[in-house]
Amino acid sequence: MGIWWGVIATDAAASIGAMVIAAGSADRSLSIAAAGSFAALMIIAALRLNALTLRESIDDERDADIATLNAGLLAAAFFWGGLASVAGYYLSVLCWHHAWLYGLGMCLAGVMSYGMRWHLARPDCFLRSPDWLQRMTWLSGLLVIATAIGLTFLVLSGKLSRDNVDWLANHVFVAGGMMVIAISAIAVWAQVGARR
Repeated sequence: MGIWWGVIATDAAASIGAMVIAAGSADRSLSIAAAGSFAALMIIAALRLNALTLRESIDDERDADIATLNAGLLAAAFFWGGLASVAGYYLSVLCWHHAWLYGLGMCLAGVMSYGMRWHLARPDCFLRSPDWLQRMTWLSGLLVIATAIGLTFLVLSGKLSRDNVDWLANHVFVAGGMMVIAISAIAVWAQVGARR
């Protein structure tokens, strides 16, 4: 599994770098490609790592191992979104006055997800109990629904086709939203599979 985390970190850095270049040159195609490639990698990683965890974990530990894994994946997705937003607007000529706010919000979501992962990785953590793991499965399902509603609103609002300075942020929101939906849905699938 360690190699996957290395690949995710490397691709996240490359993606953010490409988005900074895209912001500086107003190259929306590069921005879409950079965000989309990282989202695709994260979705593939989530599928592969959850399947691996289902296969290799001991029955009593599967739920907790899956929850730990997916909290880490969500943290990576949120951190990517926050850093891409801040870097894209503050390391280039592109300027959007809300970039720091959204970037900070996504980084805080990343800190909370990573904190959850850190606690779940401890064998004596109360979150590893069946009741709490069931609640986290429900929370993952709610996250799928809430994020899908947010993305639907973004698409229907027409913001993606407008020529505003928040175009880079919109690419981050769409790619980040797709990652959150996919990782959370895969988490629900894996948790249900672990309980069979």
